[in-house]
Amino acid sequence: MEFIDLAPMRYQKHAHGLCVWRNRFIICVGSWHGPGLRTCEMYDTQDDVLWELPELKEGICAQGLVTIKDRLQKLGGTSDIGFIEMLVLHQSKG
Repeated sequence: MEFIDLAPMRYQKHAHGLCVWRNRFIICVGSWHGPGLRTCEMYDTQDDVLWELPELKEGICAQGLVTIKDRLQKLGGTSDIGFIEMLVLHQSKG
């Protein structure tokens, strides 16, 4: 077993949220500090391509993420644990 190089992320991440969509895409949201605070990136595991998704309204770290159908839900985090954001994914891909 060996590691292989994949498409690089555009922003450094720390205390970010991760989830999977459609058993193909890995979504990485937020960060503890730096320019990655409001960023959302989606990696296509089949085509080795990384997309930037729309930015969050608030910078966040340590949040929960879940995908339900074609929607990404971001819940809680360190800045406002009661704040929820939603992104419709099929409108954001590509």
